[in-house]
Amino acid sequence: MLGFNQFEELVRGLSSLYGIPSCRRLVRRVRHTRLQTEMTDAATRRRNLRSAFTVQACAKLGTIKRVAIVDDFMTTGATVDALAQSLEEHSVA
Repeated sequence: MLGFNQFEELVRGLSSLYGIPSCRRLVRRVRHTRLQTEMTDAATRRRNLRSAFTVQACAKLGTIKRVAIVDDFMTTGATVDALAQSLEEHSVA
């Protein structure tokens, strides 16, 4: 057992509340990166995450072409930007 993941519970609740599917395995990290907390500025954080994610098949996604990115903590938005870029490259906006 991995333990309680409060962020996953938040996403599950939002999914249920708005009647939209959730797919926690839609995007996968494909490259090791340094911790974002070690970065001092937004440009360094963006470079750190460049090409770090890829989109995977998700049965729940089906024909949905729009997704919401939910981040547990946002400072500069670099992670959200990297995820959005990866999704856009796979025609998911």
